[in-house]
Amino acid sequence: MDIHQLINSDVEDSRPNRELAAILLDEDMSEMSEDMEDLIEEEEEQGEEEQEEEQEESTTQRTSTRESQWKAWEDRALVKEVLAVDPFNCERGSTEKKWREVSASMERVGSHRSGHSCKGRIDKLRREHEVGTTFTVN
Repeated sequence: MDIHQLINSDVEDSRPNRELAAILLDEDMSEMSEDMEDLIEEEEEQGEEEQEEEQEESTTQRTSTRESQWKAWEDRALVKEVLAVDPFNCERGSTEKKWREVSASMERVGSHRSGHSCKGRIDKLRREHEVGTTFTVN
């Protein structure tokens, strides 16, 4: 007997009511089961999205930390740009602006470094050169 027959029946004994309750309960349970499956899928998708976001954030953080390594091509590009802009022999008060220019040029070639970072790297390369140690500029 299906649910429509039970609802439309005029039988007043308790057996159809129990059958109706069982059918309704089964339908409710199957709907609940489907809802739970949908909820689990949504949570899994959210978890995957959160993991991807965390990975992107950790990658971004990793490249902006002090430990990020300058590559040899970045050193060469930096030296060329510093020679072109010459932030060491500029008017008083315009040094920071010159280092921002160097940083902007580095951005154009694919190296995302701040003016402060560029200045620090050039200072380090100069110290290494004065000592006579070979560094990454080849």
